[in-house]
Amino acid sequence: MIDIYRNLKLFGDDSMIYDNLSKMVLFRNRIHINNYHGNFEKDEINTFSEKRAQFIINAMEWVFQYFFENYQRKWYK
Repeated sequence: MIDIYRNLKLFGDDSMIYDNLSKMVLFRNRIHINNYHGNFEKDEINTFSEKRAQFIINAMEWVFQYFFENYQRKWYK
């Protein structure tokens, strides 16, 4: 899915954004399917660290702000 976003340049040209989204997918998978795929550390205290959680929050805030600035609904303008 992230590759589709990258090909469509949904979030612009910066490849780091798409790399961060890919990391977020791994984090999401780690939450929902335990560590079946070996994403991140075995020890959950390290996996769900404050630093990593803040990274996810910051990335989501960036996504929402980007959508607000670039893909506003017609009735909102």
